[in-house]
Amino acid sequence: MEGRGVPEIISTAVSDIAEIKLTEKGYFIYAYTVQLYHSSLRQFWRAAPLSDRCRELTEKYLDGLSYVNYNVLVTDWDSSNVEDILMPCMFEDLYRMDTGEILRPENGEIPAEVYERIMTTHFPVTKERIREICGYRADTDSYPYEIIFSSPYPPFGEVVGDKENPDGTLTLFVDEVWPDYNSDCAFTNIITVQPFDDGTFRYLSNSIEKKELEIPGVYDMK
Repeated sequence: MEGRGVPEIISTAVSDIAEIKLTEKGYFIYAYTVQLYHSSLRQFWRAAPLSDRCRELTEKYLDGLSYVNYNVLVTDWDSSNVEDILMPCMFEDLYRMDTGEILRPENGEIPAEVYERIMTTHFPVTKERIREICGYRADTDSYPYEIIFSSPYPPFGEVVGDKENPDGTLTLFVDEVWPDYNSDCAFTNIITVQPFDDGTFRYLSNSIEKKELEIPGVYDMK
């Protein structure tokens, strides 16, 4: 620590706590008597950490996906009805997960080559169906960029177990943590993915089951 200084406390604050909850999974969830400006409904810490494997699987397959902006994680689907969950607004999150970069569309458009590569890599769907569903523009060979207006207080998922299948696929068992509504298992997902040798992967199916809270509303794309 030589040359790096000594940490000091420069200020403190005291707030009254209205409620405290320590869950069996190890989440410490609490709420202030007076909610702070621009804060969540409740604050939380994970006192008992996930295993290294569960944390790695969560970071690879779940971090960046939303439970409230599109339907990937809040409906039951597989290859027979995957078209029901394909929405243009999900592309921005998939792009960030795939490339590690922020999407920067030009003139509100995304090149078809980029859009179709990412969508067909991560879902069991053809380029032709993507063009029919997601607003392909033949005159510019592109897709429209759809802005996501984030909803407040969304849940997030964490992998709590997994199973390697004989066909090379991986089944993830996921708990949805929703601290703002005082739950560390609001509902659960069973997600099947196909890992590829180049490090990419494809989501093959999702099933969801209500536990402590109602499942977030499904977007109607019609």
